[in-house]
Amino acid sequence: MEIAGKKVVDARKPIVIEVTREDCRKGKTRDPAGCAAARSILHTDEKALSARVHRGMTYVEYEEKWVRYRTSSALSFELAVFDRGTAFEPGAYGLGVPSASHSIASGQQEKQTASRPQRQEASSSRHHQHQTKGSQQMKERSPGRRKE
Repeated sequence: MEIAGKKVVDARKPIVIEVTREDCRKGKTRDPAGCAAARSILHTDEKALSARVHRGMTYVEYEEKWVRYRTSSALSFELAVFDRGTAFEPGAYGLGVPSASHSIASGQQEKQTASRPQRQEASSSRHHQHQTKGSQQMKERSPGRRKE
Protein backbone atom coordinates (compact mmCIF):
# COMPACT_ATOMS: atom_id res chain seq x y z
CA MET A 1 0.00 0.00 0.00
CA GLU A 2 1.28 3.47 -0.92
CA ILE A 3 0.16 7.07 -0.60
CA ALA A 4 1.74 9.62 -2.93
CA GLY A 5 4.58 7.23 -3.74
CA LYS A 6 5.49 6.49 -0.11
CA LYS A 7 5.05 3.13 1.58
CA VAL A 8 2.36 2.86 4.28
CA VAL A 9 3.21 0.85 7.42
CA ASP A 10 1.11 -0.01 10.46
CA ALA A 11 1.88 1.78 13.71
CA ARG A 12 3.73 -0.26 16.34
CA LYS A 13 2.76 1.85 19.36
CA PRO A 14 -0.38 3.83 20.15
CA ILE A 15 -0.09 7.58 20.61
CA VAL A 16 -2.17 10.27 22.30
CA ILE A 17 -2.79 13.62 20.64
CA GLU A 18 -3.91 16.79 22.41
CA VAL A 19 -6.46 18.74 20.37
CA THR A 20 -6.37 22.37 21.50
CA ARG A 21 -8.99 25.12 21.24
CA GLU A 22 -6.79 26.70 18.55
CA ASP A 23 -6.89 23.42 16.54
CA CYS A 24 -10.67 23.36 16.89
CA ARG A 25 -11.02 26.98 15.82
CA LYS A 26 -8.76 26.63 12.74
CA GLY A 27 -9.82 23.11 11.73
CA LYS A 28 -11.76 22.59 8.51
CA THR A 29 -14.81 20.36 8.18
CA ARG A 30 -14.79 17.50 5.68
CA ASP A 31 -11.03 17.81 5.22
CA PRO A 32 -9.00 14.84 6.54
CA ALA A 33 -5.77 16.84 6.22
CA GLY A 34 -7.11 20.10 7.67
CA CYS A 35 -9.38 19.01 10.52
CA ALA A 36 -8.63 19.82 14.16
CA ALA A 37 -7.16 16.35 14.81
CA ALA A 38 -4.80 16.53 11.80
CA ARG A 39 -3.60 19.96 12.97
CA SER A 40 -3.05 18.52 16.44
CA ILE A 41 -0.87 15.69 15.12
CA LEU A 42 1.43 18.20 13.41
CA HIS A 43 2.24 20.02 16.64
CA THR A 44 2.25 16.83 18.75
CA ASP A 45 4.84 15.09 16.54
CA GLU A 46 7.49 17.48 15.24
CA LYS A 47 8.73 14.95 12.65
CA ALA A 48 5.28 14.63 11.03
CA LEU A 49 5.01 16.33 7.64
CA SER A 50 1.25 15.93 7.26
CA ALA A 51 -1.66 13.90 8.59
CA ARG A 52 -4.96 12.58 7.24
CA VAL A 53 -7.54 11.70 9.85
CA HIS A 54 -10.45 9.51 8.77
CA ARG A 55 -13.13 7.90 10.93
CA GLY A 56 -11.56 4.43 10.68
CA MET A 57 -7.86 5.05 10.21
CA THR A 58 -5.41 7.92 10.60
CA TYR A 59 -2.34 8.34 8.39
CA VAL A 60 0.71 10.34 9.46
CA GLU A 61 3.31 11.25 6.84
CA TYR A 62 7.03 11.22 7.62
CA GLU A 63 9.97 11.83 5.32
CA GLU A 64 10.29 8.18 4.21
CA LYS A 65 6.83 6.67 4.86
CA TRP A 66 3.26 7.00 6.09
CA VAL A 67 2.29 5.41 9.42
CA ARG A 68 -1.25 4.11 9.80
CA TYR A 69 -3.10 4.26 13.15
CA ARG A 70 -6.56 3.10 14.19
CA THR A 71 -8.73 6.14 14.92
CA SER A 72 -10.29 5.82 18.38
CA SER A 73 -14.08 5.71 18.71
CA ALA A 74 -14.07 9.02 20.64
CA LEU A 75 -12.10 10.75 17.89
CA SER A 76 -14.25 9.14 15.20
CA PHE A 77 -17.37 10.48 16.92
CA GLU A 78 -15.89 13.99 17.14
CA LEU A 79 -15.02 13.88 13.42
CA ALA A 80 -18.59 12.88 12.54
CA VAL A 81 -20.21 15.68 14.52
CA PHE A 82 -17.55 18.19 13.40
CA ASP A 83 -18.25 17.35 9.74
CA ARG A 84 -21.95 18.01 10.41
CA GLY A 85 -21.14 21.50 11.66
CA THR A 86 -20.92 21.00 15.43
CA ALA A 87 -17.86 22.27 17.30
CA PHE A 88 -14.95 19.86 17.81
CA GLU A 89 -14.36 19.22 21.51
CA PRO A 90 -10.75 19.93 22.65
CA GLY A 91 -9.00 17.20 24.63
CA ALA A 92 -6.79 14.14 24.52
CA TYR A 93 -7.59 11.50 21.90
CA GLY A 94 -5.91 8.16 21.29
CA LEU A 95 -4.64 6.71 18.04
CA GLY A 96 -4.23 2.97 18.32
CA VAL A 97 -2.36 0.21 16.58
CA PRO A 98 -4.43 -1.52 13.86
CA SER A 99 -5.58 -4.99 14.98
CA ALA A 100 -3.94 -8.04 13.42
CA SER A 101 -7.02 -8.68 11.27
CA HIS A 102 -6.87 -5.12 9.92
CA SER A 103 -3.12 -4.88 9.47
CA ILE A 104 -1.68 -4.10 6.07
CA ALA A 105 0.22 -7.39 6.15
CA SER A 106 -2.99 -9.42 6.51
CA GLY A 107 -4.49 -7.87 3.38
CA GLN A 108 -7.84 -8.12 5.14
CA GLN A 109 -9.20 -4.82 3.86
CA GLU A 110 -8.68 -5.74 0.21
CA LYS A 111 -10.27 -9.17 0.78
CA GLN A 112 -13.33 -7.69 2.48
CA THR A 113 -14.11 -5.12 -0.20
CA ALA A 114 -13.35 -7.40 -3.15
CA SER A 115 -15.35 -10.45 -2.06
CA ARG A 116 -18.17 -8.94 -0.03
CA PRO A 117 -21.53 -9.96 -1.51
CA GLN A 118 -24.03 -7.19 -2.19
CA ARG A 119 -26.69 -6.80 0.48
CA GLN A 120 -30.29 -7.21 -0.47
CA GLU A 121 -32.79 -4.58 0.57
CA ALA A 122 -34.21 -5.37 4.00
CA SER A 123 -37.92 -5.31 4.61
CA SER A 124 -38.86 -2.04 6.32
CA SER A 125 -41.25 -3.94 8.60
CA ARG A 126 -38.38 -5.93 10.13
CA HIS A 127 -35.78 -3.18 10.57
CA HIS A 128 -35.89 0.20 12.20
CA GLN A 129 -35.09 2.99 9.76
CA HIS A 130 -33.00 5.80 11.26
CA GLN A 131 -34.29 9.28 10.52
CA THR A 132 -32.21 12.37 10.96
CA LYS A 133 -33.86 15.18 12.90
CA GLY A 134 -36.10 17.22 10.61
CA SER A 135 -36.06 14.69 7.76
CA GLN A 136 -39.77 13.84 8.11
CA GLN A 137 -40.70 17.52 7.71
CA MET A 138 -38.53 17.73 4.60
CA LYS A 139 -40.30 14.70 3.05
CA GLU A 140 -43.71 16.24 3.68
CA ARG A 141 -42.68 19.56 2.09
CA SER A 142 -40.82 18.16 -0.93
CA PRO A 143 -42.50 18.91 -4.27
CA GLY A 144 -44.13 16.05 -6.10
CA ARG A 145 -44.84 14.10 -2.94
CA ARG A 146 -48.52 13.46 -2.37
CA LYS A 147 -50.04 13.38 1.07
CA GLU A 148 -52.18 10.34 1.67
